[in-house]
This record gives sequence, C-alpha cells and structure tokens, in this order.
Amino acid sequence: MKQIATLVCSLLLITTLRIYNKNCTSILIPPPPILVAPSSHPLTMKQAIKIALTHRHSQRGYDLLIKAAKNNERSKISEYLPQISLESRVGKVNRTFLLPERSAFLEAKQLLLSFAGPIMQYRIARQETCITIDRKHLEQDAIRFETEKSLLELWDKQEKYNFIRSLDKSKTNIFNKNIHENRLGLSDKNIWLTNVAKWSTSTADVEQYSDELQTALIAVERSLAIPISHEINISHSTVEKYIKKGTYAISEYDTDFYYQQALQNRKELLTLDDLIIREHYIANSFARQYIPEIYLFGQINFFKFKPNERLQTGSETGRGLNRFIDMRIGLEFDWKFDGLGNLFNSESALDSQAAFEASRIDTAHQIKKDVETSYNTLAQSLKQLTAQKKSFKQADNEILLKRKEYELGLISKVEMTEAEKNWQKAHYDLVTVKKDTAINYRDLIYKSGYPEKIT
Repeated sequence: MKQIATLVCSLLLITTLRIYNKNCTSILIPPPPILVAPSSHPLTMKQAIKIALTHRHSQRGYDLLIKAAKNNERSKISEYLPQISLESRVGKVNRTFLLPERSAFLEAKQLLLSFAGPIMQYRIARQETCITIDRKHLEQDAIRFETEKSLLELWDKQEKYNFIRSLDKSKTNIFNKNIHENRLGLSDKNIWLTNVAKWSTSTADVEQYSDELQTALIAVERSLAIPISHEINISHSTVEKYIKKGTYAISEYDTDFYYQQALQNRKELLTLDDLIIREHYIANSFARQYIPEIYLFGQINFFKFKPNERLQTGSETGRGLNRFIDMRIGLEFDWKFDGLGNLFNSESALDSQAAFEASRIDTAHQIKKDVETSYNTLAQSLKQLTAQKKSFKQADNEILLKRKEYELGLISKVEMTEAEKNWQKAHYDLVTVKKDTAINYRDLIYKSGYPEKIT
C-alpha cells in the first residue's frame, strides 16, 4: 500500500509539472491578477477632510438639529412679548336679563417680572443648542481622523504596488528554476514540495493585493461619503510632513502638554460642561417656580343682551339699554403652589448635575490615559522608523552591489530578480513604518482634541 501511494503521488506530481509547463501556471493556483499602477494625481489631506465634512449626512443632520434648537431658543424668549387673547361668543339665551346674547373679550398681558420665566427657559434652551454643537464638533473630529487614517492606509497599499509587481516577477522566475532543477533530479521530493509551498504563498500575496487595495478604497469612500475613482491617490509629501511634525511633537513637548491641550479641546469635556450648566439652570428654574410672577394687563369686555322692558331708558322709541362695554388696566400677580413637586424636580436636576460632574472627572482620567498611550506609541514608531531607515540604507547599498555583479555576469537573472524583490520589500517596510508613524501622530493630535496651535 505504501508503494502504491508513492506511485500515485509521483504520477500526480508529473501531471502537475506537465500542465505547468504548458500553461505557465499551476492547476492548484489561479493566475495572478492584472496589476494597475496608481494615478499620479494626488488628493491633499486638506481637500479630503473638507469633502468629508461637507458630504457626511450626519453633519447635515446636526445642522438641522442646531437650527431646531435655535428656533426653540426664540420660542422661549418670545414669551416676553405681549400676549394677546381674543374670545367671542354668539348664541341664543332664554334668560335675557342674566345671559348675554353676544359677548367679546379682549385681553393683552405683558410679563414684567418672572424669576423662572422666559429668561431662565431661554438659558436652558441655549445650553441645549451648545450641547448639540459640541456633539457635532465631536463627530467632526472623528470624521477628520477617520479620513486621515483611511487615506494613509490607501497610500500604503498603493506604495505596495511596486513590491507586489517585483514579487510576482521573482516568484515566477524562481519557480521556473525549481521546476528545471526538479526535472534534472537535483532536488528531492521534500525540497520540491517546499518550493511549491513558497511559490503558493507568494502567489497568494500577489493575488490578495487587489483585495487589500479595494478594501482601502472602500474605507476612503466611506470617509469622504462620495463615490471615488480607483485612481485616487495621496501625495508622498503629506506623509513626510506628518512624520516631521511627529518628530517635533515628541522632541518639543511632553505628555502633560498634550494632556492640557486635551482638557481644553476635547469635545467630550465641553459637552459635559454644557450638560452641567444646563442641569444647574433647570434646578434653579424649578426652585424659582414658588416666586410670584408680575404682569401688566389690559382688558376690554363687550356684552349684548336682548331688549328688555326692565332696562328701558324712557326714550320714545321704547328700546331698552342692552349693550355694555367695560375696560380695565392694572397689575396681575400670579402665584402657583403645586405642593412639593417643583422642589423634588429641583433636587432631581441637582443630582443629575452631580452625576455629570462625576462623569467629567472620570472622562478626564480616561483622556489622560488616551493621550499618554498615543504619545508613547508615537515615540515607539519614531524609534522603529529610525531603525528601518538604516535597514533600507543597507538594502539600498546591497542592490547596487548586486547590479554590478549582474553586469559582470557574476550572478544570474534569477538572482538579480530576487535581489530587486528584496530591495522592494525593504522599501515597502519603510513605507509601512512611515504610514504607522503618520497615523500615530494624527492619533495623538486627535486625542488632544485637534488644538489649533499644533494642528
């Protein structure tokens, strides 16, 4: 049985080799996809962020919420304008002396003093507007970082193109060499299977590149909220600019500097501050409900009765007095006592205020952790970048030597192709570290609340 299994494996191996020689590919592995180089027209980060903030529907939603909150402010303060009410009734009556046939009532009231009235309600509504604006700005920061990160990831994948193309070329040349050696019997079965496995792994790396690129493009499209072309690209100078700023960010400032910036600029804290103020206003509003309100009012009453002999004026016409008009102007004191309901509502608002104050303290501690973590991560990336630059310098020198050896005929074309692939790999490793450094720098700025002085 063991000999039969060995024979079957050998036949399968020979069949695979014949098919590979005929079609220049393996029956187990599909041919690599067609690679398309990225466009040379870059999209700047500033343009991308502007597009994202303009086209994200959630930002439009916040604009509508802010507009609604502004109108709510106006509705609260408008209660200080004169309030006019008009009432008119017409009907039939059976007791003409007691009930009017027609009546009209006109009243105008002007609020003079109210400690829990329009001004206090306007302050509460204004805080609601501030909270909505804070939440909009909080999402803007998230959109900004998401856009920066997605574009840097796309730049990384596009820079990977040259390495993938070199890998595709190298794996084909090396595997052709392995096939030739296997035919001549220069490699045993284990070496051959090892070579097939390496070729299969390299082929998978080449094939999945298009999927990686497509994933990066989808992320950018989501960030910008508009359809994008596959030729979209970001300039290399933007990445270098971020890396340079990241170096300064570590060398010139310590973690406490960024923490203080975060305490001033993190929108979560600004939102909690406005929530605390709102609850304070609400508590005062309920507590002041027990203070009377003062109005200036004016009234006009009109009544018309059916003619009645008891109300005759003695005139020759015999018609009785049946119409009355009276007017009144004065001050109105309005005081309402609802038991202890407003007191309990005031205490509830104070409890909510204390809860938001506690949440703010906890949020500040979390922010400190976020800033310190981002700062240390950026410091690590800069150290890795320094090491990777030295590695690439060594790879750059090695490729120069290999090219001279190839020109002198000291190494084969296969070896030269492999050397170029190794150089491209070293270059892409440097690109990846640069991308990580740029992202980590922007993450530190994001965790600091995007302060204007260091953005």
